[in-house]
Amino acid sequence: MEDSEKEAIRQRTDIVELISAYTPLKKAGRTWKGICPFHNERTPSFTVDPERGRWHCFGACGIGGDVFKFLEKAENLTFLEAAERLAAKAGITLSRKGATPAEREAADRNRTERDRIIQANALAARFYQQVLRRAPLATEYAYEKRKLTHQTLEDFGVGFAPDEWEGLSRYLVQQGVHLEDAERAGLVKRRNDGSGYDLFRGRLMFPIVDVQERVIAFGGRILPPAENTAKYINSPETPVFLKSKTLYALNRARKTISERDQAVIVEGYMDVVACHQAGFTNVIATLGTSLTDEHVRLIGRYTKNVVLSFDADDAGIRAALRSAELFAAAGADAFVLKVLNLPSGEDPDSLVTSGNVGAFKRAIDEAMSVPEFHLQALVRRHDVQNPNGREQYMREALGIIAEVRSSMEQDRLIQKIARYHPSWERGSVYVEESLRSELRRLRFGGTSTPDILNNPLPPRNNYGQSRGNNGYGNNYMPRQDGNGRGTFPNGYNNNRRWNAPQEPPPVIAADATADPKAERTVLRAFFSEEWTQVVQDRVRPTLFSDARAVMLVDRTLPLLASGQTPAEAINRAAERDPELADFADRLLLSEDEEPLSLQAIDDCLLYLVERQGKRQARNLSQQIEENSFAEKQNNFIAGQEGKAGAAEEELLRQWQNRMEALKRSPTGGDGSKAS
Repeated sequence: MEDSEKEAIRQRTDIVELISAYTPLKKAGRTWKGICPFHNERTPSFTVDPERGRWHCFGACGIGGDVFKFLEKAENLTFLEAAERLAAKAGITLSRKGATPAEREAADRNRTERDRIIQANALAARFYQQVLRRAPLATEYAYEKRKLTHQTLEDFGVGFAPDEWEGLSRYLVQQGVHLEDAERAGLVKRRNDGSGYDLFRGRLMFPIVDVQERVIAFGGRILPPAENTAKYINSPETPVFLKSKTLYALNRARKTISERDQAVIVEGYMDVVACHQAGFTNVIATLGTSLTDEHVRLIGRYTKNVVLSFDADDAGIRAALRSAELFAAAGADAFVLKVLNLPSGEDPDSLVTSGNVGAFKRAIDEAMSVPEFHLQALVRRHDVQNPNGREQYMREALGIIAEVRSSMEQDRLIQKIARYHPSWERGSVYVEESLRSELRRLRFGGTSTPDILNNPLPPRNNYGQSRGNNGYGNNYMPRQDGNGRGTFPNGYNNNRRWNAPQEPPPVIAADATADPKAERTVLRAFFSEEWTQVVQDRVRPTLFSDARAVMLVDRTLPLLASGQTPAEAINRAAERDPELADFADRLLLSEDEEPLSLQAIDDCLLYLVERQGKRQARNLSQQIEENSFAEKQNNFIAGQEGKAGAAEEELLRQWQNRMEALKRSPTGGDGSKAS
């Protein structure tokens, strides 16, 4: 690929628009900021500079790049695949020079396979929508039973797969699609004789669309219901569709999720469609599978507040606990996770379809924490009307509360279970204190409260994180002995001792040198559209001590002199040097630096020039000493010691002239500062 083609793609691609399809961005001065799409975080550390066409993560990733690098990373593409996709969107035809035959062949193979799958899916979606219009069974089900409007069906592209073996297959062949491509897309299966038959038959069809608005797969609901037939089936996984990385309706919901800072995750297609029709447009769903860490990362791009919808049965509890573990693994404070408290026998679809929209809104507003959801399910499991049932409930409930990290949450949960205590008639205060005492015994392995103020405790596991010995986690709190030490009770952590910290952490000394700050300030000015003309004639590579800064200035000076903008010069200079590009990104995308001013730039330039002068003076002084010693040695041998003094004076005179020249250079030689 020609360099001019790469530059044309960069110029025609709006980097903010491209990245906003994967994570919401907000304007922050001249740059844009957002949650990094490549790792879980709560505080935005991802910065985009539209002026330079660059992005960088200042968080755990520490990676950055241009539009090509972003698409490579986001879509798991090769450079050529990313370039071709961006070029197609920008209306540019690539020459593909510079690529090896193997690279071109691989890119062609991957691109054409993915493109053909997308094309086949798009044609299938059109076919299903056309069939729906003339399928009374499907329209009656959608309009009458599910109360869906024509507009909702259009918005979600809902269609119907006819109850025929080859309805779609014939249509795709007529449209020029090879059966091999339809099979790769998961739309058709092959018979032994090589002919094909439709995978989806007699089903209401829900296209699965990615954030780039491409149909990547389908989900189908059987109509009418039939015994020994799966109610819902999905497309098989393909090169463009992975269940573990896909959330239904995220393409429609992501904007609202970001604006409301909340995502509601339900279990089915119909739940999502009905909720969106009722105005709950931040609702999404998994695709017949449990939540995965990829789903968590995907959701984290848009919000850290998540509400889950699960049935309050054993399967629902297990799903809630698995989800809690996944979200907890993203970090102690990364997500706020809650569970819908729906009336028995109801789901989101049934509530809003029956017109009870207010009840669903209240369920979202009053969503429970995962431990609270677990406790409520326990009440349904045990007969709390008799003493034995209440005792069993209290024992299990305290075990759940013991693993909750927040003391405030523990108090709230204790208040909820207190009424099931055998001594409830003695008063809530007595019962709650009794429960707290029992909770302390469970958590600390003793009968008294440890001295927390004098003997600091190690951190506890979050609720829902992986459990260790006897179900209490590898970080179970030790019993205190009053001397800042503790022992773990038998069965916990193998009786290893834990020592409280005896000394404060060491103080990290501040950087005593102004060199890095001065260099950063001058570099920022040098590569700024506003200040580059002020400093361009006064900056030289030798002013800098950082080898990367020396290289960057050395490469960009001639490019700037030829009329290129700072952004163009940096991109060209660092194009084939990832380390140099990363250095430039960290320097120019950082939001922690003070605003530039003429005084600050001049002061830093003067400092760097004086530093260079001192460095050269030391080198010259060393040279004088070395030359003087050699000259004296030679003169002594030749019997001409008198000439050594003259040579020394000449070197000193040269040094003084050099120092005067250096002092004049930052001010243009006339003693006044540049303006």
